[in-house]
Amino acid sequence: MEHTLPYAAAVLKLLKGPVNYDLDPKEWDQISTYQTDIKKYFDKIGLHLVLDNDDGFAYLYQPSGDDDLGLPRITRRIPLPFDITLLCVLLREKLAEQAIEDTNMASLLKKEDIFELLNPFYPKTQNEAAQYREYEKLIAKVVELGFLRRIEKEKSEFYKIEKIIKVRVRAEELNSIKARLLENNDRKTLQDD
Repeated sequence: MEHTLPYAAAVLKLLKGPVNYDLDPKEWDQISTYQTDIKKYFDKIGLHLVLDNDDGFAYLYQPSGDDDLGLPRITRRIPLPFDITLLCVLLREKLAEQAIEDTNMASLLKKEDIFELLNPFYPKTQNEAAQYREYEKLIAKVVELGFLRRIEKEKSEFYKIEKIIKVRVRAEELNSIKARLLENNDRKTLQDD
């Protein structure tokens, strides 16, 4: 029996999803140390390692041209519903503001801050409690996708915008996606680009 690769934990973690330097320090260290070996490993099976040292995350990418090689897709392309796409775009705008203001506070939001971001895009309602419950469900789905992370800070609940959202919603596409959202405000789903 062969020995396990010294970067096996990182490979397995990457197959499950993105690796974040502050959430997955062991795997992040392995990726940093064995980056060339890990890239070669994944290249052999039609996957590409994308490493963003500036923002501290790594993930696997499977080019769509690999379908021509007869390789099955390891990841599913799932269209995001209107509400989730809208929240992701709003969160991505917050990250863009953070870059301009050069502050980390824009990436930390209270639940109420997220409600305020969403309010202009929904009709005014008499039952705010029901609307906020819907917003909370939406936030939970975006947390599940890995674009937001719930954290406790100073005995308060905050949400941190994860920088991996930059991969899903690119800065140069923000305006066009937002325009499409406003145009398709009838809650149609938007196809994955």
